[in-house]
Amino acid sequence: MAAQSDGKYAEALENYYEALQVEEDPYDRSLNTLTMINEEIDDIQQAEYRALATEFFDKAGEYWRQALKLAPDNYPGARNWLKVSGRLFEDD
Repeated sequence: MAAQSDGKYAEALENYYEALQVEEDPYDRSLNTLTMINEEIDDIQQAEYRALATEFFDKAGEYWRQALKLAPDNYPGARNWLKVSGRLFEDD
């Protein structure tokens, strides 16, 4: 569990599988431990994906603001998306 709490998930899984070899009844806690490790990995991956998605949306917002500066009367859908998502600023 120490490796898991330190974020060393590969080591935690390795220790876990080693413990399964030693225990008399390997199924008593195995499912719970494996589930906990997988949930932590999923949480980290989801946070990374959210951060990446936010970065991409922010970059798209920059490009749409530049396009609207060049053609202010075009792209009403983009202008609305920028407003709704909080990416349209007063000087745009």
